[in-house]
Amino acid sequence: MYASHILFTSICVAYVVLIRRLRFRRAAHHARLVADSSNLDNEEMPLPVAQEIYDSLMHAEFPFWIWKGIEMGLFRTYAIPTISAQLAKTSRLLPPKLPRRYVETQVLFLEFTLRKWGTVPWLQAMARTRAIHAGYRESGAVREEDMLYTLAALATTPVLLVEKLEWRSLSDVELAAIGTLYRAIADALEIDYSLYLASWTPGEQRTSIVGLDFYHALHRWQVRHEIRHMVYMPQNELLCEAAVDMLLWAIPGKPLKRFVTTALTSVMDDLLREAVGFPPTPFWIAHTTYAVLDIRKFCLRYLCPPRPDFLKIQWCDSDPSSIQCAFAVDKSFCRHGRPDKEFAGSCRTDPPRTGMTTYVAAPFFVKPTFRNRWLSPKAWWWWALRLPIPGDKPVVHKAGGYTIPDLGPRGLGCMDAAQEKEEAKVETVGLAKGWW
Repeated sequence: MYASHILFTSICVAYVVLIRRLRFRRAAHHARLVADSSNLDNEEMPLPVAQEIYDSLMHAEFPFWIWKGIEMGLFRTYAIPTISAQLAKTSRLLPPKLPRRYVETQVLFLEFTLRKWGTVPWLQAMARTRAIHAGYRESGAVREEDMLYTLAALATTPVLLVEKLEWRSLSDVELAAIGTLYRAIADALEIDYSLYLASWTPGEQRTSIVGLDFYHALHRWQVRHEIRHMVYMPQNELLCEAAVDMLLWAIPGKPLKRFVTTALTSVMDDLLREAVGFPPTPFWIAHTTYAVLDIRKFCLRYLCPPRPDFLKIQWCDSDPSSIQCAFAVDKSFCRHGRPDKEFAGSCRTDPPRTGMTTYVAAPFFVKPTFRNRWLSPKAWWWWALRLPIPGDKPVVHKAGGYTIPDLGPRGLGCMDAAQEKEEAKVETVGLAKGWW
């Protein structure tokens, strides 16, 4: 009997040690990616490396809380009155338009964040995002602080949720990757962050902010901005209630949906919760929620092996790095420091329609397959609740997939001339920054 106890204890200890070694392999791999990069210069992480690390965090290491953090980051922007007032005025983030607008925002974000920089889809997505906001920015309806705050919320909120609720914290290498990527996104969108972040950055780094310093400066500025500007307004509550209702689309019954909504408020900070008009979370619900999350954290850290790379989440039905032809991926395409439109245009081949592989509410841009329509437990649940599944309304839900220029509200940068104008601006920024 004693020998069997010793054997059982030894097996348990060996298993925990093995899980720990496996669990931290991906973090070590991220560190090696940076160390092995031949382009590392003056502590500036290469952009492709930063993008690979961010993709790994989002779709392999922490897929649940990284994406929930991005959703929460968008949610935080609704608590800033200057942003929420403009969004409420357009009514595009209110029912019945919200599900499609959410998916289009998601698609544009994934395309310009994870697609290989310089490829046609990336350039189209970045230009489309710029075109949608161009009129508002030029008129002053959307301030540069609002653009920077949105960027900050998307960058930092996932990190904060991981730090609070996941089985490990992010390393400095991973934070530097996030800072490097979001700094490049800010440059591509021509958000003048230097003016706002100068006082939050160490003096020796003010002329060239490296990724880690940029992330910390961005977070410090965001906290100060929220203290000054995150206050309750009726439109804040209107937008947030609509967003929560959409995200909980598959929760049946008002009582259960109300309970889940209350549980979600337990992961909100008081400043955000008060700014969107949500009541304080009852103690027993908050205690139960965190108990469940702590159990999950313990099990993942000590008992569950990590997600293998072959089970990495794929957000679209094509390889994000598979489309190589770009407007200006090679400086030999340029004459007098500007892209050679004739040469690059002859190289350019518009990508085929891309299909999403997942959906939150209505299955927009999801190409129906036998698996996602008939074999998926999610489809069975949606069908039981009489919600649309892939293939139910192929015309309404654009089941053939999406093309990037068609994304977003009609009339905002949809003309070919507006799209080409923004693409040219992005190309110019890319050449100046040495992205291609």
